[in-house]
Amino acid sequence: MFLYQDKVSFLHRMHPSAKLVGLVLAFCHPLLSSDPLYLSSSLGLALAVGALGRCLGNYLRMRKFLIPLFIASVLLWALFRRVGEPLLMLGPLSVSSESLSYGLAMGLRITSLLLFGVAFLSTTRIEELTAGLEAVGVPFKAGFVLSLAVRLLPTFAATGSEIVQAQRARGHDPFSGGPLARLRKAVPLVAPILLYALRKTDQLSVALEARGFGSPDRRPYLTYRFGLRDVLALGVSAMVLVLSWRLRP
Repeated sequence: MFLYQDKVSFLHRMHPSAKLVGLVLAFCHPLLSSDPLYLSSSLGLALAVGALGRCLGNYLRMRKFLIPLFIASVLLWALFRRVGEPLLMLGPLSVSSESLSYGLAMGLRITSLLLFGVAFLSTTRIEELTAGLEAVGVPFKAGFVLSLAVRLLPTFAATGSEIVQAQRARGHDPFSGGPLARLRKAVPLVAPILLYALRKTDQLSVALEARGFGSPDRRPYLTYRFGLRDVLALGVSAMVLVLSWRLRP
């Protein structure tokens, strides 16, 4: 469930705050234009970042989610964006070359944004995320809450999967039947997950108090140095963004 991969790469060695700023710059790139050809370059840039961080394996792991999302984005925008001369009529819906082009652009944009996020999570530990947020001015407690949510989400998902398997072993399949039947069958899953979350929260609060969480004399165990590598990476990222803005269609 965790995306982070403990490898040695250029992105892994970067300062956490530099990676956060770089992520913001990367997110800006697909938002500059709605041209499919331009957004293809955003997708290529996301693949290059994945290769730089040696996390293309995580890209492949996400394909079962990304490919259907891309197809759904293209179809939805192509069918419901009414612009241009219709090429195909499907009852009240129509598809034009302009709407199809826009749908393709939106699919590429969403995919690029998600891949940039996957690359960041694949090369940044939770502790680094907290330190990076604090370095860019986010209060420590707010950054800790955000990083804790990222850490606990896979844990809760794994717990939910275990509960589903236990229910199936007892003859209860929550994924059979229609939408309403699935909704009714999901009710028995809520209570165990909620109880686990409450128990986990109580244990976490005790652990934080035992470690002096919130003490004014807090001293970080891990320290990070902002170096030339980070300056060069951010400089190149900013140059790419400026050139993309000047050359965008």
